[in-house]
Amino acid sequence: MEKQRDDNNLIEVNLIENPAHLSPEEASRITEDFIGLSWRACGGKDWRNYDTGRSAWTRFYQADGNRPRDFDFIITVYKGLQLIYMTCFQLVKLTPSTTAIWCHLGMTDPQYQGTGNIARTFKEEHLAGTLAFFDKVEGQRFLVARTPNPIVYEVMRRMTKPFMPAGQFFPDIDPSAHIRPIPQRIRELAVRISEKLSSNCYFDPESFVLKGYFKEFGSLYHDYDFPCRNDAVTKYFEEHLDRSNMDGIMIIVDFGDSPDRNATVNLRGKQDISKT
Repeated sequence: MEKQRDDNNLIEVNLIENPAHLSPEEASRITEDFIGLSWRACGGKDWRNYDTGRSAWTRFYQADGNRPRDFDFIITVYKGLQLIYMTCFQLVKLTPSTTAIWCHLGMTDPQYQGTGNIARTFKEEHLAGTLAFFDKVEGQRFLVARTPNPIVYEVMRRMTKPFMPAGQFFPDIDPSAHIRPIPQRIRELAVRISEKLSSNCYFDPESFVLKGYFKEFGSLYHDYDFPCRNDAVTKYFEEHLDRSNMDGIMIIVDFGDSPDRNATVNLRGKQDISKT
């Protein structure tokens, strides 16, 4: 693997299905790569001088639950020796028959954000690996994420609806910058999930805002200038999130009891994520 990365133009996709089995050396290298990518992605245009951010992300990835071997599934994309994309998932058991598939983290190098280049390069491998991981989860399954970034929200909404037509996305922000009605069972579920993932943070089940969920690590983000193309989503985030408090929105996607594998396979070729 390392020898292949000597080519600075080589794109390498890694689907790490059992991160707990990473060697200490591999885990240490991935941790450093995660810190570097997160620092670049969240440090603003002058990220090299945002030492506060690097220190905060170092604390984050050294904390229990945030280390590479704490995740259940990791996707990484390298260009040469540099990590340019990663997503990390954890499985959180809510009841014996209900599981939250927690999209704990997702980062893209600023040079590749909004270009669609990464999506076009590894779309099939990424989707096949992710769907295979989801399919292994039995019972009622919910995809869960937390984010202060309206772009992440919009990307998740665009990506999940076509692939899981039976699923439902919450909160669904309409063109008037309001959220569409959310069933009471989903609001109650969101409260339970917030208690599992962010027990020390207040969660508002009406707005789906999670208060200050990253504050304990320091200033992870240099600023909150996220150029989301959806004005309604941007407005909702601006009106409901206290950026100085490092608030975020919780996202829940209801995938139902079991995936329709045939429908999923057929949809793969139709979904163009290069424009998200």
